[in-house]
Amino acid sequence: MFLSDFANDDTVAKEYIVSVTATMGGQRATVATFYILFFRSSFTKMLSENWIGNILSYSITSSRFRIDIKEDTLPDRLWLTKDLTTIRLVNGTDYEAGIRSINFKLDLVTTDSAKSTTVDVRINIEDQNDEPPEFQKAVYDFFLLAGSKRNSVVGVVSATDKDTVGQTSFHLEGAYKDDFTINDDGILTSKVDLTRGRFPSAILFRVKAYDGVNYSEEANITVYLISYTSNAINLNRTFLGSVSENSPPGTNVADVAVSNYTGYKFANSRANSLFNLDLVSGVVTTNISLDRENNDHAYTDFTILAYMDSNDQCSPVTIGQLITTVTDVNDNAPTFSRPSYTGSVKENSTTGTLVDGLVDVVVTDDDIGENGAVNFALTGTGSNYFAVEKSNHNQFTIKTSGTLVDREVTPYVVLTLTGTDNPSNPQTGTTTLNITVMDINDNTPQFNPGTTVFSVEENAGPTSITTLTATDKDEGRNGQVSYSLVEGGFGLFAVDESTGAVSTVKEIDRENRDVFNLSIEARDQGSPSLASVLTITVNIRDVNDEKPTFSQTFYKGNYIENTPCTTSILTVAATDLDEGSNANIRFSTTSSNFTVDPTSGAIRCANPLDYEAMQQHLIEIKAENPGTPSMSDTVTVEINVKDVNDNSPRFDKTTYQSEITTWEWVTNNPVDVFEVMDDDSGTNGQFIFSMSGETDKFFIDGETVGVLRIKAGASQPGASTTYNFDVTATDKGSPPRSVSVPVSVQVKKIEGNSTVRFSSNDFRFSIVENQVYTTPFGIAKASHDPSVSVLYSLIRGGDFRIDPTSGELTCSRPQDREAAPNYTMVVRARDVATNASDVAVATDNAVVPLTATTQATIVIEDVNDNPPTFTETSYAVTVKEDSHMSTRSKDTGVVKVSSDLDYETTSTYECIVTAVDMYTCNNVSGRLTGSTTLSVTILDVNDNPPVFQGAPYRANISRDAGINSLVTDTINATDRDGVKDGNGVVKYHILSNTGYFRIDRDTGRIYVATALDAVNDDKVTLRIKATDVPQTDPAMETITDITISIITDQPRPFFKKTYTFRVKENEAPDEDKSVSIRAYVRRASEEECNCTYDVIDSSSFYIDSITGELRQREEVDREETGSRFYVTVKATDRHSLLYRTTDVEVIVEDVNDNLPYFNSTQQKFIVYQSAPVGYVIGSVMSLDPDLNSQPRYTTIPGDEPVELLGNGTLVVRASLLNYTDIRMVVSVIEDNFDGTVNTLLQTITQVYIEVRPDDHAPRFGNEHVTVMLVEGTRRGTPIADVRTIGSLGGYSNYDMETTDDTARALFLVTASGQVLCGQDMFLSDFANDDTVAKEYIVNVTGTMGGQKATTATFYILIFRSVFTTTIKENWIGNILSYSITSSKFRIDIKEDTVPERVQLANDLRAIRLVNKIDYEGGIRSIQFKLDLVTIDSTKSTTVNVRIKIEDPPKFKKAVYDFSLPAGAKRNSVVGVVDVSGGDTTGQTSFHLEGAYRDDFTINEDGIVTSKVDLTRGRFPSTIPLRVKASVGVTYSDEANITVYLISCTISAINLNKEFLGSVSENSPPETYVANVTVSLYTGYTFANPQALSFFNLDPIYGIVTTVAGLDRENNDQAYTEFNVQAYMDSGDQCSTVTIGQLMTNVTDVNDNTPTFSRLSYTGRVKENSNPGTLVDGLVDVAVTDDDIGENGVVNFALTGTGSNYFAVEKSNHNQFTIKTSGIRIDREETPYVLLTLTGTDNPSNPQTGTTTLNITVMDINDNTPQFNPRTTVFSVEENAGPTSITSLTATDEDEGRNGQVSYTLVEGGFGLFEVNESTGAVSTVKEIDRENRKVFNLDIQARDQGSPSLESVTTITVNIHDVNDEMPTFTQTFYKSNYTENAPCTRNILTVAATDLDEGSNANIRFSTTSSNFTVDPTSGTIRCANPLDYEAMQQHLIEIKAENLGTPSMSDTVQVEINVEDVNDNSPRFDKTTYQSEVTTWKWGTNNPVDVFEVTDDDSGTNGQLIFSMSRGDGQILHRWRNCRCVTHQSRRKSTWCLDNIQF
Repeated sequence: MFLSDFANDDTVAKEYIVSVTATMGGQRATVATFYILFFRSSFTKMLSENWIGNILSYSITSSRFRIDIKEDTLPDRLWLTKDLTTIRLVNGTDYEAGIRSINFKLDLVTTDSAKSTTVDVRINIEDQNDEPPEFQKAVYDFFLLAGSKRNSVVGVVSATDKDTVGQTSFHLEGAYKDDFTINDDGILTSKVDLTRGRFPSAILFRVKAYDGVNYSEEANITVYLISYTSNAINLNRTFLGSVSENSPPGTNVADVAVSNYTGYKFANSRANSLFNLDLVSGVVTTNISLDRENNDHAYTDFTILAYMDSNDQCSPVTIGQLITTVTDVNDNAPTFSRPSYTGSVKENSTTGTLVDGLVDVVVTDDDIGENGAVNFALTGTGSNYFAVEKSNHNQFTIKTSGTLVDREVTPYVVLTLTGTDNPSNPQTGTTTLNITVMDINDNTPQFNPGTTVFSVEENAGPTSITTLTATDKDEGRNGQVSYSLVEGGFGLFAVDESTGAVSTVKEIDRENRDVFNLSIEARDQGSPSLASVLTITVNIRDVNDEKPTFSQTFYKGNYIENTPCTTSILTVAATDLDEGSNANIRFSTTSSNFTVDPTSGAIRCANPLDYEAMQQHLIEIKAENPGTPSMSDTVTVEINVKDVNDNSPRFDKTTYQSEITTWEWVTNNPVDVFEVMDDDSGTNGQFIFSMSGETDKFFIDGETVGVLRIKAGASQPGASTTYNFDVTATDKGSPPRSVSVPVSVQVKKIEGNSTVRFSSNDFRFSIVENQVYTTPFGIAKASHDPSVSVLYSLIRGGDFRIDPTSGELTCSRPQDREAAPNYTMVVRARDVATNASDVAVATDNAVVPLTATTQATIVIEDVNDNPPTFTETSYAVTVKEDSHMSTRSKDTGVVKVSSDLDYETTSTYECIVTAVDMYTCNNVSGRLTGSTTLSVTILDVNDNPPVFQGAPYRANISRDAGINSLVTDTINATDRDGVKDGNGVVKYHILSNTGYFRIDRDTGRIYVATALDAVNDDKVTLRIKATDVPQTDPAMETITDITISIITDQPRPFFKKTYTFRVKENEAPDEDKSVSIRAYVRRASEEECNCTYDVIDSSSFYIDSITGELRQREEVDREETGSRFYVTVKATDRHSLLYRTTDVEVIVEDVNDNLPYFNSTQQKFIVYQSAPVGYVIGSVMSLDPDLNSQPRYTTIPGDEPVELLGNGTLVVRASLLNYTDIRMVVSVIEDNFDGTVNTLLQTITQVYIEVRPDDHAPRFGNEHVTVMLVEGTRRGTPIADVRTIGSLGGYSNYDMETTDDTARALFLVTASGQVLCGQDMFLSDFANDDTVAKEYIVNVTGTMGGQKATTATFYILIFRSVFTTTIKENWIGNILSYSITSSKFRIDIKEDTVPERVQLANDLRAIRLVNKIDYEGGIRSIQFKLDLVTIDSTKSTTVNVRIKIEDPPKFKKAVYDFSLPAGAKRNSVVGVVDVSGGDTTGQTSFHLEGAYRDDFTINEDGIVTSKVDLTRGRFPSTIPLRVKASVGVTYSDEANITVYLISCTISAINLNKEFLGSVSENSPPETYVANVTVSLYTGYTFANPQALSFFNLDPIYGIVTTVAGLDRENNDQAYTEFNVQAYMDSGDQCSTVTIGQLMTNVTDVNDNTPTFSRLSYTGRVKENSNPGTLVDGLVDVAVTDDDIGENGVVNFALTGTGSNYFAVEKSNHNQFTIKTSGIRIDREETPYVLLTLTGTDNPSNPQTGTTTLNITVMDINDNTPQFNPRTTVFSVEENAGPTSITSLTATDEDEGRNGQVSYTLVEGGFGLFEVNESTGAVSTVKEIDRENRKVFNLDIQARDQGSPSLESVTTITVNIHDVNDEMPTFTQTFYKSNYTENAPCTRNILTVAATDLDEGSNANIRFSTTSSNFTVDPTSGTIRCANPLDYEAMQQHLIEIKAENLGTPSMSDTVQVEINVEDVNDNSPRFDKTTYQSEVTTWKWGTNNPVDVFEVTDDDSGTNGQLIFSMSRGDGQILHRWRNCRCVTHQSRRKSTWCLDNIQF
């Protein structure tokens, strides 16, 4: 709201009336009317003087407001009137009367007085030309010689004009006005020659002055033409007189006598007032005491006249001039222009820093020479901090001394400056210097002591931890501390910028990290700011939020059966990431067979286990912690019972009996079968058979089944025989166990041969397991005679059966191969006639039995009825993601990497490894599988650089933002690598830091580092680098930009250039000469700001506050200001009141306005008698403050042998052999002088030349001088004065001798012996960049009396006070050098300043780094000090050395190979090289080398690009290049690049046919795809066998069909291109011909749902955002749907509470953007919104996917702080000092800085109150005197920290309670009254009065007196007498009246009251005698003779006591009456003695 935008410029207030209606239910509500008054808080206007009329206007249309003039603010003599719309000035103002401005106030008040405000009105009065000039005199008389030439100056008239405007000119009137001219300065000049013939002797004029408007009154001018007659004779003598000032009259001055002359007199009678000239002798003496400081006395030149003795002339002869100099005596003390001076200087300023305000301050001493030369001395506490330096003549400058002053210790210094002149007779003057020590930011904030270890509970959410406070001894912004978290927070902690409150910002998981070391920075607001860091430790207290976790997901243990249960089977282990009792794990199990130790986890059996009962046990172990609530985990433990040999083998029978016939006694024939079982397993269950006898006859064949066979070679028994023996089965256990059974074999002897025979003694059959064989699976048939019927039987046949007739074998039950892979039995064949049970002996023809036996082995063939079984139920392995691929082995089960692994895509694989049996058995098909789980953990490799999300970035920040203000928290770089080894941990750096910003290395948040007001630009672009921090792999990085717009929230001025103002010294100000100062709204803008301009602290210049035109106000004296100085101009924005200053350089052109003068009355020189003619003795020296002074020296010529040249040089002109001294009086004058003559200057000096005999040559007192010069010493700086070395006064012609040309240029020696710097001293101009010190040796010679003096040698060491350089890490060598050629200096390393791990060596010319510095070891810089010391240790200084260590970049590969097609065009990208490491603050650049380097370019990202076409003719096929990388001055090692130019070759035959195939995805196998037939071709095949995995190609017909259903979303299947080959039908070619390409598209079906990349997304948006505002974080978020077309087109819908606030918009393909809808959202009501976003594809067959949107509503500053209700009236006792009054609190519903409230006192405090910015505590800051003011209305502002900030103001009233601190004060200091004696005491004599500034009882005054003669009324102060007073007893009473108040303690005052008692005639006269008797003789009878004396007394006074005498004759008749007319004596005031005299009768 700016009134000027919609009202007149003179409008201070304008009312608007606004009506507001509301509608409810279709009905309009009553109109509510707002009366809004816009007003200016201040109004400024310029008016001309004498102006009457309206000065401002206002527009108030209703009766709601009124405007009143605050009369008490109106200045005197001013009348204003007010009507309804304007304020009018009634009477004119006179600028010349001193009225420059009118200031008053207007009250703007609502008519109900509920609201009011004030308008400050300032009317500036502009001077008008309304006053006429006035001449200073009415008559001017000028005298001029008759005959004067034209242009002669006649005289000057002067006029004054009270106006400040207008130019005065003069106008002549009169008969001769055309013969004269007068300029604007009033100088009257002749225009013609003023000859007698033309002009009368008196020429009359009238003159008027005109100022452009008004004429002055006329003045009269008379010009007298005078004649001059020169004496015929003039002797032209010069007489030099000299007399000390103040000499008494009669002091001899000179003798002007000339022989033959007498009658001396002065030609000018004025001389007689000063001197007496003796007529006869010619002796001149003083007539009065002369004062040299009187211009009329100091120097006189009078003409002397005399008469010749013998000449009778009537007129005297001029004999010459008497020139008299009054020599100075020290009779004037130095005088300071002020009693005190004020200056300021920054604390800790370097030596020689000027104290502002105390530079070249002039001190006057009217004396001259050494009497007037003032020396200065400082005294007082703190004088050691400063030095006074004399600058120019009697000017002092205060500088800092070598002792630094610390403002925090000494905030101000009060010194006494004493000026003392001639030390032999000193006069002194003093002044006081009040020097304020200004603060600089030299104190780092210091954290206040306290604990640094804290704790917070995990998972607690945002929690306050502590509040840290730091103090900074500095003041203002330098001492204002802000806090920030700089390291260690990991985004989990925050520090309040203002209060230092440390808190968590989110839940913290202690199990991830249990201790945080937070580095908290306290930073002040100075520039540059200083900071300190405090590390606090925050321990995270555990809560039971983690369940125990077993160390393995599955445990497996072995138990040896029957082992005692005291032995542990295995121990399970579990960990709990909690700590303390929460991590105490207890184990348990519910198994009845096992126990687990609750503490150790050791598992034991409950009872010994039997392998045979159960071989494997699966039990569950529970691990539980005792936390609240407790948490647990379970694990399965597999315990395998290991067999021991605890079971003996068992035969299936207890005895065995067998019978065979001798016919069956055949080798290997089976006799019996032994079936043995053993419950043990393994070797324990394996056994061997043995026989106890008959081993020569039998043997046992087999392992599990033993077949008793006839042994080869066993003799057949001759008769029937029975063999008995034991068969033992012994297992293979350890120890072995065995069992034996008795065996009986009966052999029956049968003669002959049996006709029944088996064809084999071992039949082998096979059956398939798991089948029942009811039909024969084999036949064991014996041959026999046809006549014999044979029956078959099985011995030990088990489940097998044999058909007794046919010998066919069957099986009654399915057999399990895995239980028994084969069975062995004995088959016996017998004839039918044999009727024996087992072995029947049949007889043929009833005589011979027929029988035979054989062995039958039945093999059980395997059926695939058992799946493969893995030895472990699960497997776990790890593999690095960069592991090389290899072929998988299907047969061996070895798992290998088959394709590229990517940890970031998949970090773990849960693989099902399936073992498939491969074969079919016995026509039973079908494979069985066994599976196990393979967990593959991919180990991360740092193969992903950080990636910035949403880069590049933009941010805005207010220019008013404080230090540590958050700029942006949107910078986020993600690294797909894992964080475990630091691969995915991202750190942030600013590469292009301007110093204004800093970045949090952990979070990427950017903060303000220094005040932004100094930033030159409105935008700053920072280069941000994100770097991962791997522990083992090379680091990777990425770089982006952020552009920060610096928003000027409040208008402020900016200056775009510097300004220069050139003036001429003493030149009158020229109004037409100005410099236009312009300030702009911003640096880059051409829009000028709405500013007012002011000049700060300069009276010489002024500026137009509106236009910025800077003009000169008054003349400038260069000798006071210097040749250049600066004027500070301030531009202030009218609205924001923010300002900026610029210094305008003022260059002053010197004018020669100062006469040269001598600073001493005598100058001495020495010359030797042998000096030749022409020898220069020296030069007379004078002083002149002007730059272009050209003094000319003169003396009275005489016969002296020394000549004084005009330039002051003294030259020998004749032999000096006869002289011992020469004296000369020398005057100095200035020919080109343009100033006012200062007669106080000493322009004459005595020159004394001592002529010495030639006895020795001059020598310097000290021939060796050491000098140390710091770099930067300016040209012309004095180094030394040769004349101060030893006793060398009077030497001259000093010369410098050196063979070093550099030294000759660097130094010069003046003729007076000063050694100066010949140029600015910068080592880099004449030494190497690494040189810190360089010595030069200079010889200086001097000449005295023509003889050259011995050489004096100056050893000058120029040094740098600070040296900074940069080296590479691991570098060894010289880091700096120095050049010292003499033995006068040495350089030492201050060992205590050298950091650890750094070794330096000093080799006399350089400082060398001995050991390597490892950048990665944390050493970024080396800082130490060098001591530069003279050998005699009288002088020393220090060089501060800082060596910055740079980390050189490193190429990731030593060789880079790039391939490119030959002929590639220019700007083709060849390849990329990359580096790691390097300085984290620098920018990496690359540099190419090689023969072809100019044909390629490489940018800062390492991208190599061609600059030309890469043609074969120009380049070889292999192009070699070399590349280096650099960061700053640090270079990497070289890497090699090879660029290969490659060519392409085309096959010979290709029909180039194209076959287009198409098939829908998921189509069944053998679906048609395409036809690739070509006529005359056959034998179609695919060139690539991979095609066969997708397609079948009919070789004859060329029909392509699918092998299986194809998946379009599989990239290998969606689109394929395969070359099709074929043979020509008629061709006999040995290879196929490529006929073309089959290009197959798999068309899409909607088989994929839309997929969101995250389960939930997070976004944020500012509250109250406009419709369509993007939600940050939810812009262009991609959703995937692997389908294409409309199947893959996703549409979006929002649901959930709060969805009305937002709208989803589809952006690009399948990207969604969330924007705000038309409904604004208020964060204070809805801080966050949780929505469901649904994505739906093809609506005809839709698939849907959902995700959750978490939208945080960010705060904007839309709520004004509101003061919390409470009383607003408080009181405080006066004089109480700093006292707390109350604490105000205001709440702001916003959050963060927007809701952070600070408090300020904006009005009414008068410097007596303060409000704590953070707490709102209101307190007094000093004692308050109620008597000055007793009520204060304080306006307290609560302002939030938002941008722009909002505020509210409340007013509190503070009443000051009175204390009795004021004593009563009488209204008069003395009272006086009269009392008429004897008056009654009821009358008042007088009343005293007293006042007491206190109030209440403290101001109740009681009067009292201790006088016994008077009483005083205690209340009224009326004084009465106690008893009537008698004048005669006491005429005057002095009594003391006391006035005392009733306060505690009471205070009183007293006053003296004088009461004079007035006499009344209450006493009669008393004679001393009652009678008188006298005698007289006739002799004494004469007239008037005395007769007697009457003494009469009257106690009254005055007339009451005066007497009249009368005489009577006794009858009462009075004879005579007379008064005491003749007083003889007065013995007392009551007694008179009178005599009788002249009594006549």
